This record gives sequence, structure tokens and C-alpha cells, in this order.
Amino acid sequence: MSKRTYLSGSEKRKRLAIQKENISKLPKLTSFFTLEETNRQTEFSTSSFQGNSLSSSNGYKDWKHISNFLMELENSSLHRIVAVVKFLASRGLGFRGDDEMLGSQNNGNYLGCLELISEFHPFLTDHIQNYGNRGKGTKYYSISVDSTLDLSHVDQLNFIVRFVKDGKPIERFLLFLPIEEHKAQYMADTVLNFLENLKIPIKNCREQSYDNAANMAGNYSGLQARIKEQWKFAIFVPCATHSLNLVGAQAVGCVSEAVAYFQFVQKLFNFFSSSNNRWKILKECLGGQKVLKSLSETRWSARAGAINALHNAYDHIFEALLLIAKNTDQSAETRNEAKSIGKKNGKIGDHYPN
Repeated sequence: MSKRTYLSGSEKRKRLAIQKENISKLPKLTSFFTLEETNRQTEFSTSSFQGNSLSSSNGYKDWKHISNFLMELENSSLHRIVAVVKFLASRGLGFRGDDEMLGSQNNGNYLGCLELISEFHPFLTDHIQNYGNRGKGTKYYSISVDSTLDLSHVDQLNFIVRFVKDGKPIERFLLFLPIEEHKAQYMADTVLNFLENLKIPIKNCREQSYDNAANMAGNYSGLQARIKEQWKFAIFVPCATHSLNLVGAQAVGCVSEAVAYFQFVQKLFNFFSSSNNRWKILKECLGGQKVLKSLSETRWSARAGAINALHNAYDHIFEALLLIAKNTDQSAETRNEAKSIGKKNGKIGDHYPN
């Protein structure tokens, strides 16, 4: 084991003086970046267009090939934007910030990176200045909000605005707003505070669209009624898709045979999906075919997928039920449930003794 040596005070001061002298000889970082930027601009202005760059002091001369030049600038900007997306995604970094305003300190990693790159890219700088934070020319707008659960079971309110520009309707998604409850007054306060924070006047709102839930569409105390208290010209228009979904659900609910059939489809899905072992047996019997689907209470079209999955793989599903019912390794309760589900259909019931 080597013996540790300790430097004397004079030796330490001598070495420190040598380090300071070496550091003073290094070029400063500010000088380095200034030199790099000067070289970059020189290279940009004397590129393959040989003095015809738009940033050249002599002006652009090769107007015959201006389209090629602009295409190169646009492609270089697009490559930088794609590079930012790949960089953030590869490191699992968030894209959005507290707001989506260029120039804000809280606009997130994506816009922040683009603003940084634009300092060294003239075309991207002009593009951001000309097209960033647009929307000031549009006065009247409509809103559409709806709540949904994300994968982490956080209830969020998605906020969408619609407006007309150059005679064409435009729809833009703004933000997911985390919410804590679904009471109409709470929802109204959330919507109004959000518009106020973005400096979007409620008096320019001409239409509001939600689903037909009582807390949203209620005539006296729903969200639409509370918004109209603030501005009477914000006309409420129910969501057409949700209205059509309700019509289909109510129409089918009047037919007892249809109600019983959909209950059977859902019970069949619940039986297999509630156990990993039963789900594995089902997938082995199905091979590569689509598995059973759950019914959706909010989207009637999703029921078509559940029915198609049952119709196309009916024989294989019957086979899986038969295997479970005859498998002595399964519990008696599971085997009896498989028999009960199978006997609800004539074809499956024929394979079980009474």
C-alpha cells in the first residue's frame, strides 16, 4: 500500500498559480461562440448559391432558381424541428409547458428548443415572427369541452375552439385541464378562468357545444346555462354525435330481445376477461382472430366491433367455453358459469347435459 504524500502550503500556492496561468491562455466561451456564429453566417451567405443568398450584402441575383433556394431553407428548418421532436422523445421529456405562447418562460421544452435554434437560423426566425402566436385577427369563436380519463385515471377536460378564417372553419385543440369534479358550477368556473388566463374575451363567444349530460346541457343549472348567464349570445348546440348515440341507445332499449342479447355479449366478455387463465384459453382457441370486445356506454359504434368479434369467432368461443366447462382443474363455480353462459345459446347448450 503506497504512502500518501501531503503538499506543503508553498507547493499548493505554486500549483494554483500555474493552473490560473493555463486557464487565462484558453479562449473565452463568448469569443468562441461569436467566432462560430460569424463563420456560420459567412458559410450561409457563401453557400452553393455563390453570393445569391438572401442574407448576402449584394442581394439575391439568381431569381430563376429562387424556388430551389427557398425549398432548401424550408427543408433545413423541417429537419431541425424533427430533430427536436426526436431529441425530446428519446429522453422521455415533456413537450408542452404551462402555456403555448412563444416568448414565454413557461412554454415547455418543444417551443423553448425551437426558440433557441431560431437564434441561429434566419429562416426559422422569420417564420416564428410571422406565424407565431397567431389568431389575433379572428374575433368570434365557439368552444367545445368534454371530460375524459387518461391512462393514469386522471380526469381531464379537453378544450377545443373553433373559428372561421378566410371563409373556412378551423378547429384547434388548446389544452387538457385536470379537473376534480363534474358539478356545473365548477366546470363553468374552470372554463371561464381558462379563457380569462388566455385573454380570450367571453363576449366574443358565439357558440358552445357539449354532450347531453345534465351537468353540461341542463337548461337551468347546466354548464351551458351558466355560460349564457355571462354572455347571452353563446348559443348552446348539443353534440350531434352524442345525440345520435342516445337515439340509438334509447331505440334499442325498447326491444327486450336486443337488451338481452347485448347483456349476453357483455357477460361473455366479462367471463373471459376477469381471469388471465380463461383469457389465455380463449386466445389459444381463437388463433389469430380478434378477441372479444367490451360494450361501450358512450360510443354506440363500439358495439358493432363487439358483435363482429363474436360473430366471426363464434365456433372458437364455443370451443373455449366447452374446454373450461369440462376442465376439472377449474373451480366448480367457474365450470358452472361456463355451462350457464353456454346454455343461453341453443348450439352451445346442446353440448351440455341437462
